[in-house]
Amino acid sequence: MSDNELTRGPQDPSDNNGAGRGRAVEPAGASPAPVSDGYGAPPAPYYGEFEEEGGGIDLRRYLYSVLRYKWWVVAAGIIGVVGAGAAWQLTPVGYTASGSLWLEVQPRGGGGTGDVTPIRASGLLEAGAWIELLRSNSVLDSVVVQEKLYVNAPLEHRDAFETLGLADQFRPGRYVLEVGPDGRAFTLSTSDGVVVQRGELGEAVGGDVGLVWQPQVGSFPPESEIEFTIMHPRDAGRQLSGRLVTGIDQGGNFLSLSLPGRDPEKIASVLNSLMERHVEVAAELKSGRLQETVAILEEQLVYTENELAQAEQDLEEYRVTTITLPSDQATPISPGLEQTRDPVFTNYFDMQVELETIRRDRERLADVVASFDTEGVRIEALETIPSVGQSSEMSVVLQELVQARSELRALRERYSDDFAPVQDLRERIRTLETQTVPQLARGILQEMNARENQIDNLVASAGAELSEIPPRTIEEGRRRRRVQITETLYNELRSRVETARLAAASSIPDVRILDRATPPQIPSDDQRIQFAGLIFLACLG
Repeated sequence: MSDNELTRGPQDPSDNNGAGRGRAVEPAGASPAPVSDGYGAPPAPYYGEFEEEGGGIDLRRYLYSVLRYKWWVVAAGIIGVVGAGAAWQLTPVGYTASGSLWLEVQPRGGGGTGDVTPIRASGLLEAGAWIELLRSNSVLDSVVVQEKLYVNAPLEHRDAFETLGLADQFRPGRYVLEVGPDGRAFTLSTSDGVVVQRGELGEAVGGDVGLVWQPQVGSFPPESEIEFTIMHPRDAGRQLSGRLVTGIDQGGNFLSLSLPGRDPEKIASVLNSLMERHVEVAAELKSGRLQETVAILEEQLVYTENELAQAEQDLEEYRVTTITLPSDQATPISPGLEQTRDPVFTNYFDMQVELETIRRDRERLADVVASFDTEGVRIEALETIPSVGQSSEMSVVLQELVQARSELRALRERYSDDFAPVQDLRERIRTLETQTVPQLARGILQEMNARENQIDNLVASAGAELSEIPPRTIEEGRRRRRVQITETLYNELRSRVETARLAAASSIPDVRILDRATPPQIPSDDQRIQFAGLIFLACLG
């Protein structure tokens, strides 16, 4: 059936509906002549039976319209297909690479007072600080340089820009590399049109602006114009930090990482480099802290060793000096020797030794306390005072101060004083040095004064009976006691030094890579179908 037949409908004279009334039946195959409506315009198309009663929709009318404007429909469909294809090619596709780290987090100060290895008292960092370490410049700058993230170039020329490096002094900005028709000559200029260099591929490119780059012939197609941007590694690190998405579990043992981007291979490589560098920096920090702990313990060991040598020398000199003196006939005591005594003499001797010991310890402690304002807290001087060493509370505080100082030295090698953990440690050390330790030392000093007065009264009451006893034996006992205490402290410090050295030699970082990133195959952000379908339907509509 032709278009005219669809338009006119059946023209049977016997039509009961009168659709053909007033019209002449034209022979088949003849084109109907247009009839004017009196105003010079042809009449509207006649639909005849296609129009249903009651105003319903007749699909044949739409079919007629499609057939009537079929070439417009075909043209619109072709335009829609071309536009959809262009949208499919031009719409970027986003991918997301994922990985995770395992963290060994221990509560700070978790070690007991009996721990002999200070490096086990706490972990390297608390849970929240691991993310700060991940976003630090020590980690990001290294990854940016390793992965060439300071270069922003088209993906199709990625391989050619993989060899681009930066000198110590370089000029960031946007550059344009124009390749000649022969594929060899090039012109490097800035985005403002200022020519930087002209030459041929195969030689160094951009040396005047700080680029270390030597692309080979064939790296770029002839008559091509490539725009690229050089950023400062610190700025590229900030961009990487902004794109990086981190999350940590409630227990603080699992740190999940994800990095979005358009190049699956690149984002997976960057994320793996980021995790590897994070582990390296954590290992360096922990090793540095252990080395500082070893150094502090070795200093204390040397000081204690000198004290022990001096105590042994004093005892030996005293014995040599008193061995030739005549003995007291009233008492069965040989000069410089310790023998069995009666209970009264033994009691007086013990009190006198204790009194002399407390008096000397009090004087030494008073000198140390007086030097707090000028010299600060000297841990070695406090530890060599026996009365101070007997205070369990002071021992715990001194051990905590040693550990805090070693942690501060390790963190200062990597961070500035503005870093939050560094400020917390400094405040913690300041509190210990200016408040806790002086307060405990003054309390011990008061107790020693009270004990000295008490024992002095007891010795004075018993001195009438024992005033003739030579003080040589008392002095010898005091010196022997000094040697024993110093020797015990020296043996303990030597054990701690050996343990710390072993821990430093076999230390492992508190963070490990649990899941490495793999190049994603399924896009995480793909709007090609939406854009292509929208353009096609819009053109068809």
